[in-house]
Amino acid sequence: MMNKLLKYECIAVGRILVPIWVGTAVLSLLVAVTERMNQSFDSLVGTPVIAMVASFLQVLTALFVAASLVVAFVVNIQRFYKLLGEQGYLMFSLPAAPWQHMAAKLLCACGSTVASFLVIMGCMGLYITDTDSMVREPVKIQLALENLGITVFLVLILVLLMVGMYLYLYLCIAIGSRWPQQRLLASIVTYFVLGFAAQMVFIVLMVVGGIIIGNLPQGALDSINQFLLQLSFTTPGSLWPVGGAVVLLLFVLADGILWAVTQYLISKKLNLP
Repeated sequence: MMNKLLKYECIAVGRILVPIWVGTAVLSLLVAVTERMNQSFDSLVGTPVIAMVASFLQVLTALFVAASLVVAFVVNIQRFYKLLGEQGYLMFSLPAAPWQHMAAKLLCACGSTVASFLVIMGCMGLYITDTDSMVREPVKIQLALENLGITVFLVLILVLLMVGMYLYLYLCIAIGSRWPQQRLLASIVTYFVLGFAAQMVFIVLMVVGGIIIGNLPQGALDSINQFLLQLSFTTPGSLWPVGGAVVLLLFVLADGILWAVTQYLISKKLNLP
């Protein structure tokens, strides 16, 4: 059933995003062609016309690029919002657990967001007309391979941040669904209230941590500073993999909490309008 839910989500989201991706790719190709024409025939009288067309296509392409990410975000959030609305009467009658509905929408949301980003990166590659830039690409690839561990770490952080962003919004929608008549308003208020509460908790922890560290003896402070230096990426024999693993575990823990609370709300406290 999970595969069917995921397929249904991908088809529903793809009907909206695929035309935008195709439009972005076509416009990027046209921009690249006009740019090359403008460079090849810069002595011709018609160059200003080509430049105007290229500028117009660049603006249009920028709009499509922005739409690729914005629409992917809005559509996927809207899909979860509808799940806890009138659409929920149909979806939750299917032989599928609530967590499967949630997982299908989360996988589709993350997948379509990553796909939009890859489409944008591919379209940006069409603008490379400088041969020196292309010569430098192997050097960049070699540097990336030499720092593969750091690259993988940063990619994982970005993925976990994206998952956390969607789960946080899912949680706000799930809490907002407790007021069926004002679901949208309640979800928006919840978003800001939870965000403010999280910021206050972070500030309090930072203040308490600063007070505790400030009262430590100088020897302990020197040991902490030395340990922090050992976590640096550039320090030979550094402990950054250990620090990176701890950071990843914290992100996973935060995402897990968001998932657990949201799943509990839609499983035990579902309140459809």
